[in-house]
Amino acid sequence: MEKQTKYINELGAEVTIERRVYEAINTVEEDYSENGKLIHRTIFEGEVFQTLLYFAFSVDEINLLVGKHSTVSIIHRMWENGFLVEEYIQYVDKIIASKRIAVINSRGENICFRHVQFENGITKEVGTEKRYFKDGQEKYLFDYNSDGTCFMINNTQSFQEDIFPWDIGTDKTDFTWTGHEYYKFADPLVPEP
Repeated sequence: MEKQTKYINELGAEVTIERRVYEAINTVEEDYSENGKLIHRTIFEGEVFQTLLYFAFSVDEINLLVGKHSTVSIIHRMWENGFLVEEYIQYVDKIIASKRIAVINSRGENICFRHVQFENGITKEVGTEKRYFKDGQEKYLFDYNSDGTCFMINNTQSFQEDIFPWDIGTDKTDFTWTGHEYYKFADPLVPEP
Protein backbone atom coordinates (compact mmCIF):
# COMPACT_ATOMS: atom_id res chain seq x y z
CA MET A 1 0.00 0.00 0.00
CA GLU A 2 1.32 3.44 -0.90
CA LYS A 3 0.24 6.87 0.34
CA GLN A 4 1.55 10.28 -0.72
CA THR A 5 1.34 13.53 1.27
CA LYS A 6 2.32 16.93 -0.14
CA TYR A 7 2.63 20.33 1.53
CA ILE A 8 4.63 23.57 1.40
CA ASN A 9 7.02 24.01 4.32
CA GLU A 10 7.85 27.28 6.11
CA LEU A 11 10.67 27.99 3.63
CA GLY A 12 8.37 27.63 0.62
CA ALA A 13 9.71 24.24 -0.50
CA GLU A 14 7.23 21.68 -1.78
CA VAL A 15 7.57 18.68 0.52
CA THR A 16 6.44 15.20 -0.54
CA ILE A 17 6.29 12.19 1.76
CA GLU A 18 5.69 8.82 0.10
CA ARG A 19 4.76 6.06 2.53
CA ARG A 20 4.95 2.40 1.48
CA VAL A 21 3.65 -0.37 3.73
CA TYR A 22 4.97 -3.90 3.29
CA GLU A 23 2.51 -5.84 5.43
CA ALA A 24 4.08 -9.25 4.79
CA ILE A 25 7.31 -8.16 6.51
CA ASN A 26 5.73 -5.60 8.89
CA THR A 27 7.86 -2.78 7.44
CA VAL A 28 7.06 0.81 6.52
CA GLU A 29 9.27 3.07 4.37
CA GLU A 30 8.79 6.82 4.14
CA ASP A 31 10.63 8.82 1.46
CA TYR A 32 10.95 12.55 2.16
CA SER A 33 11.48 14.87 -0.83
CA GLU A 34 11.82 18.63 -1.25
CA ASN A 35 11.00 20.21 -4.62
CA GLY A 36 11.08 16.77 -6.24
CA LYS A 37 14.52 15.80 -4.85
CA LEU A 38 14.78 12.82 -2.48
CA ILE A 39 16.34 13.85 0.84
CA HIS A 40 15.99 10.81 3.11
CA ARG A 41 14.18 7.52 3.73
CA THR A 42 12.94 6.47 7.16
CA ILE A 43 12.35 2.77 7.81
CA PHE A 44 10.12 1.39 10.56
CA GLU A 45 9.51 -2.19 11.62
CA GLY A 46 6.02 -2.21 13.00
CA GLU A 47 5.82 1.21 14.63
CA VAL A 48 9.46 1.15 15.78
CA PHE A 49 12.03 3.39 14.05
CA GLN A 50 14.86 1.31 12.54
CA THR A 51 17.02 3.54 10.37
CA LEU A 52 17.34 6.83 8.52
CA LEU A 53 18.99 6.76 5.08
CA TYR A 54 20.05 9.99 3.37
CA PHE A 55 20.11 10.30 -0.42
CA ALA A 56 23.11 11.75 -2.26
CA PHE A 57 23.45 12.34 -5.97
CA SER A 58 27.12 13.39 -6.09
CA VAL A 59 30.36 12.90 -4.18
CA ASP A 60 30.07 16.49 -2.93
CA GLU A 61 26.69 15.67 -1.36
CA ILE A 62 28.20 12.57 0.29
CA ASN A 63 31.02 14.71 1.73
CA LEU A 64 28.49 17.26 3.07
CA LEU A 65 26.46 14.52 4.77
CA VAL A 66 29.55 12.90 6.33
CA GLY A 67 30.69 16.36 7.47
CA LYS A 68 27.33 16.92 9.23
CA HIS A 69 26.90 13.42 10.69
CA SER A 70 29.84 11.38 11.94
CA THR A 71 27.79 8.18 11.68
CA VAL A 72 25.45 8.11 8.70
CA SER A 73 23.86 5.81 6.14
CA ILE A 74 23.69 7.13 2.58
CA ILE A 75 22.09 5.96 -0.66
CA HIS A 76 24.22 7.37 -3.49
CA ARG A 77 22.24 7.25 -6.74
CA MET A 78 23.79 7.72 -10.17
CA TRP A 79 23.20 6.67 -13.77
CA GLU A 80 25.82 4.78 -15.75
CA ASN A 81 25.38 3.39 -19.29
CA GLY A 82 21.59 3.67 -18.89
CA PHE A 83 21.54 1.71 -15.60
CA LEU A 84 20.64 3.04 -12.15
CA VAL A 85 23.50 2.39 -9.72
CA GLU A 86 22.68 2.65 -6.02
CA GLU A 87 25.48 2.56 -3.47
CA TYR A 88 24.32 1.99 0.11
CA ILE A 89 27.18 3.43 2.16
CA GLN A 90 27.62 3.24 5.94
CA TYR A 91 29.99 5.66 7.70
CA VAL A 92 30.98 5.23 11.34
CA ASP A 93 32.89 8.11 12.96
CA LYS A 94 33.35 9.62 9.47
CA ILE A 95 35.09 6.46 8.22
CA ILE A 96 33.49 4.26 5.58
CA ALA A 97 32.54 0.92 7.14
CA SER A 98 30.59 -0.85 4.40
CA LYS A 99 29.17 -0.40 0.94
CA ARG A 100 26.54 -2.36 -0.95
CA ILE A 101 26.15 -1.66 -4.65
CA ALA A 102 23.04 -2.48 -6.68
CA VAL A 103 22.72 -2.15 -10.46
CA ILE A 104 19.16 -1.83 -11.72
CA ASN A 105 18.09 -2.03 -15.37
CA SER A 106 15.41 0.05 -17.12
CA ARG A 107 12.71 -2.50 -16.16
CA GLY A 108 13.52 -2.13 -12.45
CA GLU A 109 15.28 -5.51 -12.25
CA ASN A 110 18.26 -5.72 -9.88
CA ILE A 111 20.87 -7.33 -12.16
CA CYS A 112 23.89 -7.00 -9.86
CA PHE A 113 24.58 -6.75 -6.14
CA ARG A 114 27.98 -6.40 -4.44
CA HIS A 115 28.78 -6.08 -0.74
CA VAL A 116 32.08 -4.52 0.33
CA GLN A 117 33.42 -4.02 3.86
CA PHE A 118 36.28 -1.83 5.00
CA GLU A 119 38.57 -2.84 7.86
CA ASN A 120 41.40 -0.56 8.96
CA GLY A 121 41.27 1.24 5.62
CA ILE A 122 41.48 -2.01 3.65
CA THR A 123 38.73 -2.91 1.19
CA LYS A 124 37.36 -6.42 1.52
CA GLU A 125 34.82 -7.68 -1.00
CA VAL A 126 32.24 -9.84 0.74
CA GLY A 127 30.47 -11.05 -2.38
CA THR A 128 28.98 -10.33 -5.79
CA GLU A 129 25.82 -11.72 -7.37
CA LYS A 130 24.50 -11.04 -10.83
CA ARG A 131 21.02 -11.93 -12.06
CA TYR A 132 19.91 -12.70 -15.59
CA PHE A 133 16.28 -11.98 -16.48
CA LYS A 134 14.36 -13.22 -19.50
CA ASP A 135 10.84 -11.97 -20.28
CA GLY A 136 10.63 -10.31 -16.86
CA GLN A 137 11.50 -13.50 -14.96
CA GLU A 138 14.77 -14.20 -13.19
CA LYS A 139 16.37 -17.16 -14.97
CA TYR A 140 19.93 -17.36 -13.57
CA LEU A 141 21.76 -16.21 -10.45
CA PHE A 142 25.55 -16.02 -10.90
CA ASP A 143 27.90 -16.38 -7.89
CA TYR A 144 31.59 -15.47 -8.01
CA ASN A 145 34.85 -16.50 -6.34
CA SER A 146 36.93 -13.86 -4.55
CA ASP A 147 39.11 -13.52 -7.69
CA GLY A 148 36.03 -12.49 -9.72
CA THR A 149 35.61 -15.71 -11.70
CA CYS A 150 32.20 -17.32 -11.88
CA PHE A 151 31.79 -20.14 -9.37
CA MET A 152 28.18 -21.23 -9.92
CA ILE A 153 25.24 -20.46 -12.16
CA ASN A 154 22.03 -21.14 -10.29
CA ASN A 155 19.03 -21.87 -12.51
CA THR A 156 16.27 -20.09 -10.60
CA GLN A 157 13.55 -21.71 -12.72
CA SER A 158 14.65 -25.33 -12.27
CA PHE A 159 16.82 -26.07 -9.24
CA GLN A 160 17.99 -29.38 -10.65
CA GLU A 161 19.66 -27.58 -13.55
CA ASP A 162 22.37 -25.53 -11.83
CA ILE A 163 25.49 -25.05 -13.95
CA PHE A 164 29.16 -25.21 -13.03
CA PRO A 165 31.23 -22.90 -15.28
CA TRP A 166 33.79 -25.67 -15.91
CA ASP A 167 30.99 -27.67 -17.58
CA ILE A 168 30.34 -24.92 -20.16
CA GLY A 169 31.39 -26.16 -23.59
CA THR A 170 30.91 -29.82 -22.64
CA ASP A 171 27.93 -32.10 -23.16
CA LYS A 172 26.86 -31.50 -19.51
CA THR A 173 25.13 -28.19 -20.38
CA ASP A 174 23.70 -26.28 -23.32
CA PHE A 175 24.56 -22.96 -21.64
CA THR A 176 27.19 -20.81 -23.37
CA TRP A 177 28.79 -17.50 -22.52
CA THR A 178 27.62 -16.13 -25.90
CA GLY A 179 25.03 -13.49 -25.06
CA HIS A 180 25.98 -13.74 -21.38
CA GLU A 181 29.46 -12.15 -21.52
CA TYR A 182 28.56 -9.62 -18.80
CA TYR A 183 28.00 -12.50 -16.36
CA LYS A 184 31.26 -14.37 -16.94
CA PHE A 185 33.15 -12.31 -14.35
CA ALA A 186 32.16 -10.26 -11.29
CA ASP A 187 33.47 -7.11 -13.02
CA PRO A 188 32.30 -4.92 -14.57
CA LEU A 189 29.33 -4.25 -12.29
CA VAL A 190 27.57 -2.15 -14.94
CA PRO A 191 27.18 -3.67 -18.42
CA GLU A 192 29.09 -2.01 -21.25
CA PRO A 193 26.95 -0.04 -23.74
